[in-house]
Amino acid sequence: MPLTASPTRTSIGGRVLAPLAAVVTTLALAATVAPAAGVPAGAGARGDTECTTLFAGPTQVARAERRKPAAFAAAARGNPADVAKAAEDPSAWFDVCGKVYYVEPAADPADIAAADAAQEAAAAASGPVAAYADTFTLNSLPGSDHTIYLDFDGGTVTGTAWNGTGTERIDVTPYDDGGTTDANFTDAELRDIQDTWSVVAADYAAFDVNVTTQWPGQDALTRSDETDDTYGSHVMITNGPGNPIYDDCDCGGVAYVDVFDIDYGHGFYQPAWVFAGGTGPNGKSIGEATSHEVGHNLGLLHDGTTSTAYYDGSDPWAPIMGVGYYQPVTQFSRGEYADADNTEDDIALITDVVPERADDHADSAEGAAATELAAGEPAAGLVSSSDDVDAFTFTGAGTAEVEVAVPAHSDLDVALTVSDATGRRLAEVDPQVTWTSASTASGLGASWSGTLPTAGGTWVLTVEGTGNDGSGLAYSDYGSLGAYTVTVTDRATAEPDPVDVRRQTRTAFAGARTSTRLEASGGDGTYAWEVVGGSLPPGMGIGRRGYLFGTPRSAGTWRPQVLVTSGTGDAVVHGTARIVITVEPRFRYTTRAWLPVAQRGRWFKAVIRTDGAHGQVRWLKVRGSLPRGLWRTTKGDRIVIKGRGKQRTRTKITLRGIDRTGRQVQRTFVVRVR
Repeated sequence: MPLTASPTRTSIGGRVLAPLAAVVTTLALAATVAPAAGVPAGAGARGDTECTTLFAGPTQVARAERRKPAAFAAAARGNPADVAKAAEDPSAWFDVCGKVYYVEPAADPADIAAADAAQEAAAAASGPVAAYADTFTLNSLPGSDHTIYLDFDGGTVTGTAWNGTGTERIDVTPYDDGGTTDANFTDAELRDIQDTWSVVAADYAAFDVNVTTQWPGQDALTRSDETDDTYGSHVMITNGPGNPIYDDCDCGGVAYVDVFDIDYGHGFYQPAWVFAGGTGPNGKSIGEATSHEVGHNLGLLHDGTTSTAYYDGSDPWAPIMGVGYYQPVTQFSRGEYADADNTEDDIALITDVVPERADDHADSAEGAAATELAAGEPAAGLVSSSDDVDAFTFTGAGTAEVEVAVPAHSDLDVALTVSDATGRRLAEVDPQVTWTSASTASGLGASWSGTLPTAGGTWVLTVEGTGNDGSGLAYSDYGSLGAYTVTVTDRATAEPDPVDVRRQTRTAFAGARTSTRLEASGGDGTYAWEVVGGSLPPGMGIGRRGYLFGTPRSAGTWRPQVLVTSGTGDAVVHGTARIVITVEPRFRYTTRAWLPVAQRGRWFKAVIRTDGAHGQVRWLKVRGSLPRGLWRTTKGDRIVIKGRGKQRTRTKITLRGIDRTGRQVQRTFVVRVR
């Protein structure tokens, strides 16, 4: 799935996806996707089928419609997907048997850098989803018969539609964020994995499907026949370079359409692929790409406009089957936005394959059906359809507060109502949702506080999904689905908790603007921050609401002590903690512009080095070329120029490096051959 609305690379062909042509008359279904060492191997796919060869090799659907109308018509009859709609999309392809798959163009490097920086800031502000030790045991709905398995630790792929002559075995490396590619994941990589899971779990929260990072066993993924109700989608998430599929397509993801629940050859069309080299190594972007590719497995096509195959939304919203990287709120769609080219009902198509979750709370308080809330104890809920309303009751008197919170990357925009026992409404709360960054939005949850009669009584809350009809893009409640928690606090009797401010560590980069929120708990939930000891890095400050912001001017480590105050009047409480702020060096070249002289016909090697990028640089050639016989390769934050110069010459090449914060450094190097 691309970051750009008008992708520049939409074609494949050549040596890797071409092996699909080897799948000519029989789909050999001894398919296995073996996990990495230490994880149980799957039993493999079961079942068999035959297909008729329609095309000599992978063929764009649009080209087939124009050049091979008879084969196109035959493929259309054999595909549940809307092949006529796919023919309008340059990223849609037929394999040799006429099965549709999508090849999503890679993102623009500058967009990748911007998305990475936004996700890093959001991750620093929110903290991990779970303990890092639990990263590979995350499950959104344990016990479901349907599974979306997010596979980050590599393995081998054999006997599938992705294999053929020369690629009978595809060795898949574990995900990494640009450093060492192995299964010894860093905390930053584990956070990426958790964020990916969080995005996908939020997108599919309303459906009876378990999103998991834990190997579920092959039987949980592969459907053997039409009586087997246990099946799912396997998504392999890897960096890309060195993977033969990525090396050929230079893409963000690849997936077959409408194969999630097929009862013949299920394993043959797995896995779906997501390549961090094409999406950017951050959990938000990888998660959006993963939800998109699983959507294809479920039978969904692209959401675009009359001028582009991929719609990238408008603040703060985008469709999952378009481009979700720019926007913090992404939802399934039925084409309600302006100039939409696809009005298929995403949710109806998904629930044909996996049903929606059962309703968990009554729709009203009639007949004492509503769920009773205890003061201060959060209750979990789920909005599973646009018609779903969840009702709660609580008793209280005096000042009361209601908080409805949604998880990170939520698809749910909450509408809250508060009524008395007679049905008279005291409040209707639906905050305006606004774009904060590509990863965060404000206004998705809802809160209310008010003074209830001193005589006490019973009060009714209702929670439902809503749309956004304010400035920017207006979306309906169609895709506003997902989990939430609701908490009622009776302030007439509640005592303030002491403020807890634990020691926290934050990382910034010299010369790059930083904005991240520090964490506190207890008190009345509102905090004022001030530095009472030590100092902040030059160029940075702490706002009264706890935001650490500014542009640090120099590298180093600072350890200020902060005081946090909460409450008013007699209920004021305090907390203190030491904060560690590390400012990493500015990204710069450390190699002089005039490289060593190469001797004609002799082996030559020169290394262009940088400092402050920590192994994560996206390299672009701006202009110029190397002497004949020399070439360049990239290794993290270095460029290596090597080879044997063939003639005496002097050339210039201008290179631009983009680090993980989006900072760019450009320099022209002189290469001489004598």
